[in-house]
Amino acid sequence: MNKQSKNSIFISYYKPHSRLFFIDMFCALLMVGIDLAFPMLSRLVLNDYLPTKAEHLKPFILFMVLFVGLYITRSFFTIRCGLLGAYTGCAYGI
Repeated sequence: MNKQSKNSIFISYYKPHSRLFFIDMFCALLMVGIDLAFPMLSRLVLNDYLPTKAEHLKPFILFMVLFVGLYITRSFFTIRCGLLGAYTGCAYGI
């Protein structure tokens, strides 16, 4: 069996459920992006905004609000991809 036929078999399984597949892939990509952003943003905040003067307190608080928002968004996508994806897959008989 060559690689092209394996790919076509894989695609044929997901063709009736392509919308679900793309929603799950979109959620997974957003989760990965948020996971990559956390260390970079936290390093920026800890090195540049936290140890400096009081004038940087407002950007520090804004970053903390951003972190909470990203965490809530990531939690939503985790639930969507994990629990609801499995439930939807069971409902469709995947």
